[in-house]
Amino acid sequence: MGTDINVNKNNTYAELYQDLNEGQRQALLAPTNCVLQVLAGPGTGKTKLLTAKVAYLLLHEKINPEKLIFTTFTRKAANEMKDRLSHVLQPYSADINGLFLGTFHSICFRILKNHGRQIGLDQVKLKYISENDSKKLLKEILENKDLGTDGSTYKEDRGRGLKVKLNDINFFKDYISKFTAKNRYSTEVPTKGKCDAVFLDVYDEYQRALSRACSVDDDHCLLYTSKLLTNNPSIGKQFDCVLVDEFQDTNLVQMDLMYKLARKNHLTIVGDPDQKESQLSK
Repeated sequence: MGTDINVNKNNTYAELYQDLNEGQRQALLAPTNCVLQVLAGPGTGKTKLLTAKVAYLLLHEKINPEKLIFTTFTRKAANEMKDRLSHVLQPYSADINGLFLGTFHSICFRILKNHGRQIGLDQVKLKYISENDSKKLLKEILENKDLGTDGSTYKEDRGRGLKVKLNDINFFKDYISKFTAKNRYSTEVPTKGKCDAVFLDVYDEYQRALSRACSVDDDHCLLYTSKLLTNNPSIGKQFDCVLVDEFQDTNLVQMDLMYKLARKNHLTIVGDPDQKESQLSK
């Protein structure tokens, strides 16, 4: 038996959903106060379903756009979805301007600009620094610490088989990203040897430099938002539903953000089962 989509007695919006198959209709009609996992690879109609799901939540469930989060993993995908939704919803005069639609980073930065003062950030001056500016900042820190700038200075930790060029900006950036992805600040990073002590010192100085500049990079935008939501769980209550595309690509801090924003159960995740698998754990 098929799943009926009786949006209202006149079935005003039925044309938005008529091309969905049975599985897509079930996903569309799933209640918002649950965790819904949709396995969808390329060519399975994922974009069609996500577009229909957002339209359904806005038009039928009457969710305020400012209470709906939809994350994608690239700016391009976010812009394409905005264009698609604008086209689909235009006949119904639905406003999506307030919708939290974008990458994890853009959504988190918007939240920090609205609520960042609650964790000591200057919401007015707060700015987002690019990857290049982030690396320039790291370069200045490394040079000021005189760790070696001639391209040949190494730090060696024979006990762990580590040999690292101390002026390798990309290495230090990856090191910082590794721990922020695990939702860890510099004060929470374990030290196991001489290399770690050097890395941690740079990480700590980098965080202080960001703070002095009233700035966040990609990694700390997520990290600070996680801290904000931990300290102020009521902020997550302003959202009625969270949709996450490409779930298989999420890291630990992004998963933590998902659950805090969705309050563990107002969540729809869409992922490709043939790509890297991620475990959904509470």
